[in-house]
Amino acid sequence: MKIKFPCSKCFIERIETIDFIQVQDGSLYFYTCSQGHKNVYFEKNEKFELLMESAVYAILDGYYREAVSSMSASLERLQEFAIKVLCKESEVSDELFKTSWKEVSQQSERQLGAFIFLYTQKYKSIPDTLNSNERNFRNDIIHKGKFPTYEETIKYGQRILDITFNILSKLRSTSEQTIRNFADQKQEEMFRKFEEINEDPFTVLSPNIINLHYHISSFEKTNLVEYLELAKIEHNKKSTNA
Repeated sequence: MKIKFPCSKCFIERIETIDFIQVQDGSLYFYTCSQGHKNVYFEKNEKFELLMESAVYAILDGYYREAVSSMSASLERLQEFAIKVLCKESEVSDELFKTSWKEVSQQSERQLGAFIFLYTQKYKSIPDTLNSNERNFRNDIIHKGKFPTYEETIKYGQRILDITFNILSKLRSTSEQTIRNFADQKQEEMFRKFEEINEDPFTVLSPNIINLHYHISSFEKTNLVEYLELAKIEHNKKSTNA
């Protein structure tokens, strides 16, 4: 998957230059635009947002197994994000959280258990999660090599989106400031890196199918099939820029 980057230096020169850069694991991107300008950008999207967007483009390319894998990873990273938010609201220090997370970082079932109980403690209700049939479907694809159909992929993807919306809506209803503080902290860390490499700070926020930075009034459930139709246009641009 590629992310759209406008060249900051072309912008100053009033030249419209858009480049598509391969997504990476870190948030700091170094690239040279088509006009030869060197750029450094901080990518603000959360990993669960990028993973779900990656699934969208996998569907458009017909890679349904890969789409299901990215959707599943997106949900796991969302649950990790929720754990961080809920722990922060319980005044768990960053250092203590990192130490505790190491104990479960390689075990997704333990992470799920931690999420369920923290959510239950906070909201006095059980969070929306995959049911046993949905988990079996995911496991058959990821671990047993099953090839899902388009219809199965869409059904699973819509379910992931619905769960994501339910979790984020709950978090944002009670913890909006904590979520913003996380974003600010992440940005401050990136800006310090900009200072270390003597570069001006520029940020980019991709308009993905899930976007935590949208105003809460604009945050609503998304229909996967409808979004796929919209994403085709952007996907064609990225394909011609490959």
